[in-house]
Amino acid sequence: MKISELASVCGHQNGALRVSPSTLRTYRYAATRLQWWLGRDGVVGELSASDMLAFHVHLRDSCPEISTTTGNTIRRTLRGMVRRVGLPELAPPLRQLRAAPSTNRAMRDEHVRLLMAHASVRDLAIIALLAMSGGRRGVVANLRKENLRIWEGENGDWRLAARAISKNEREVLLLGGHEAALAMSLWLSVQPCAASTSYVFTTDLGTPLRPQSVNSIFDRVARAAHLPAAARTNPHSLRHRFALDKLSTHDAAMVAAWLGHSSPRVTLEIYGRPDEERLTAAFFGDPLPR
Repeated sequence: MKISELASVCGHQNGALRVSPSTLRTYRYAATRLQWWLGRDGVVGELSASDMLAFHVHLRDSCPEISTTTGNTIRRTLRGMVRRVGLPELAPPLRQLRAAPSTNRAMRDEHVRLLMAHASVRDLAIIALLAMSGGRRGVVANLRKENLRIWEGENGDWRLAARAISKNEREVLLLGGHEAALAMSLWLSVQPCAASTSYVFTTDLGTPLRPQSVNSIFDRVARAAHLPAAARTNPHSLRHRFALDKLSTHDAAMVAAWLGHSSPRVTLEIYGRPDEERLTAAFFGDPLPR
């Protein structure tokens, strides 16, 4: 059996697909990576444990484009496949690696302020909403006026609440404070073709904004603010900033609900792991970075 046939053999049983299409794609990707490394379509039965160890080292040391998580998925997938075809001795060298502490992916406070200072009225409302609610970029495209409420709180500050469809068609509740509410009110008061659309965020022609356009907006405003190319100024970095801030003062279950996650476990796995900067600061008693 050739390596190129490995995914199909493991993914089917009696001629029928025994795994999901996404799992079959993972099988094919893992087998293809092994085939690329060998430089040929080798015979699976001719592989040795030494070959698999060398491939393991290759993924670890020579593939900077592959994250530790992706590399572990390749290793785990190949382990399962070689066991399924009766070659369990090839599995042990493909051991899992522990991922290094993640880097801080949250947008810095000073960069948020600079983006807001150089944004148009519409883009200011988008940035303020995502910064204060922790929402994904998709909610910007899906947000409708009938699902948006802006009111004055008892303390005199304005507040914002909205419901929108986010990832996996999940309905999420977005909450924003004074700055987001004022920015949103200002945008709605000058929105082009406001009477002819129910969408909150539109183009100058009054057409709904696409999720992909949100990244372009952030890139354009970051350039106008003369922020360095290495700065974290994408929409998702605001979500990381929100989660990092809220997890320091609120229960994970509450933060998970704000982020629209299915469980607190998801929130803690993605956003609760301290990055290297925060680990170092906490150890030496320094102020935690933002």
